[in-house]
Amino acid sequence: MAISLSSKLPKVDYYENPELIRTFRGNLKGIHKVAFNPNLKCLASAGDDGSVRVWNFKADMRPLKFDFHNGPVHTVSFNDDGSYLASGGSDGKICITKNNAKCEGIQFKGHSAPVKSVNYSKDGNRLLTSADDKVIKLWGINHKRGLDGSKKVSGHDFVRSFTGHTDWVLDAKFSPDNRLVGSVCTKSVRVWDVNTGQEVVQFKNANLQNTSISFHPDGNYIAVGTGSKHLKIWDMRSQKLAQDYLLPTEINSVDFHPSGAVVACANRYDPTLNNSSLSMFDIRQSRCIFEIEGIHDTLDTVSFSHSGEYFSAAGRNKLVYVWKSNLDLKPTQHLESALAEKEILAKAANEINIGGAISLEKQMEAYANREQNEVYEKISTNLENLVLKINSISE
Repeated sequence: MAISLSSKLPKVDYYENPELIRTFRGNLKGIHKVAFNPNLKCLASAGDDGSVRVWNFKADMRPLKFDFHNGPVHTVSFNDDGSYLASGGSDGKICITKNNAKCEGIQFKGHSAPVKSVNYSKDGNRLLTSADDKVIKLWGINHKRGLDGSKKVSGHDFVRSFTGHTDWVLDAKFSPDNRLVGSVCTKSVRVWDVNTGQEVVQFKNANLQNTSISFHPDGNYIAVGTGSKHLKIWDMRSQKLAQDYLLPTEINSVDFHPSGAVVACANRYDPTLNNSSLSMFDIRQSRCIFEIEGIHDTLDTVSFSHSGEYFSAAGRNKLVYVWKSNLDLKPTQHLESALAEKEILAKAANEINIGGAISLEKQMEAYANREQNEVYEKISTNLENLVLKINSISE
């Protein structure tokens, strides 16, 4: 299938178009979830065919296939070092499997209804699960050292539940510092204290058929995708709406780029609208920067790699797509764009009104300064390499 990467919107000068680099085929039915291995050697997918598949980026390596669940698998997540992956399905089971062909691991009944999300903590020692039983659960994962010194999963302990949602909990994630849990059901968006299990925040006017949640890398904002076609970004501290984007169709999945500047949305495709199944928004500009064309089917999941260099999406057409994100500044425009961005930020007011809410501009200043320093370092390195090449040619 040929995928056009042209945008329906004017191209933003300092972003290059995403580049489709891989398409994985093999799933027999639609795909609910994709997850990158932290080591970027592989990618996992979970779908309606009842399997979890691990796709290797090396062309000569065959994919792995795990069939531990009875019925559709809704979610999958890698641990901190990529050696294990957890999955949850319609059977209420949670499976933690060694990422190899030996199928080593553990299985346990975690919920009394289909499991909709599993997510590892940053250290890989805890697992967060949510399900249609309206409950979020926190599990401790026990490890032991094998004879070869490798870390092996030996068991699990139930830690606590987070209760209060009045509908299926479709997504639950750890905050970047692992101190909070953010979760959504169709009727509410809630934030919990990991250590006590107590509800910290319940956002008002958030009953918009919520489908997914993603924490901003600084932990101060959350993005929520909705079945009401809205992408909403909430301020954790003021507990107010910071930004609101209206899309043509329902949003099934959202994920922040590690830089915090861009959020991606996987959307329902409507042939009568010919809308994009995958959209990207720059929250500093408060606008959509990319609408990828050519995927004439609904996408149910989107995920950035840990470095942000790649992103993946999948859905009803059984294919797993992987793009090179190209969300860094172009090398030839690094200095000019960085200086221009600095000038814009200098002129910005401390608080900018966006539809009655506080802009993210001020909060992004720290990221802008960090990016500018990285730009100068890259330019210096590129100049040094250029000089070496010229000297080599002269010799």
